[in-house]
Amino acid sequence: MREIKVFFIIIVIFLSVWVFTQNSTGVDINIFGQIFTGIPIYMLALVSMAMGVIIGFGFLLAQNLKLRSVIKLLEKERNKLEFEQNKRRSSVLNEDTN
Repeated sequence: MREIKVFFIIIVIFLSVWVFTQNSTGVDINIFGQIFTGIPIYMLALVSMAMGVIIGFGFLLAQNLKLRSVIKLLEKERNKLEFEQNKRRSSVLNEDTN
């Protein structure tokens, strides 16, 4: 399975390089009043993909941190309920022995 994953990653890399070489035309970009001239289209694609990965990673990280806090709360609740259950069991056992 790992070999298939590596194979597809290599295919994606080669296709990306091919697309980037086909789109090397320079363009002018106006960002917040700043004009950048002669930037290749493939650079725009790379920067856009990198920004998407970073933003996606940020959302994933935020979701992961939220889920960890929920897990901690649930573990505290479970420990509390287990303690209460053990306490009741011991009280029932003490009543049966008396």
